[in-house]
Amino acid sequence: MGRYQESRSFFRQALEIHDFAQLNYNIGLCNYKLENIDDARFYFEKVIDVDKYFFYAHYNLIKIYLQKNNVNDAYIIYKSFSDVRD
Repeated sequence: MGRYQESRSFFRQALEIHDFAQLNYNIGLCNYKLENIDDARFYFEKVIDVDKYFFYAHYNLIKIYLQKNNVNDAYIIYKSFSDVRD
């Protein structure tokens, strides 16, 4: 788990220099791997606010909602992404 914490720290430092969707995604992914699910959700949602075409942010949000047995919100994220692609 130490490498994810270290990576998250570096991504946060980089984010202070440049607000970039990929950095937010990477922080979200580190939080997910560290089982900080609410923090991960926050960063994945932030990515989607900036880049609605960022597939993996949608995918990971759906995974989080399904893990929490929140099928309705998982479907809303799925539907919002499929509407973007059309």
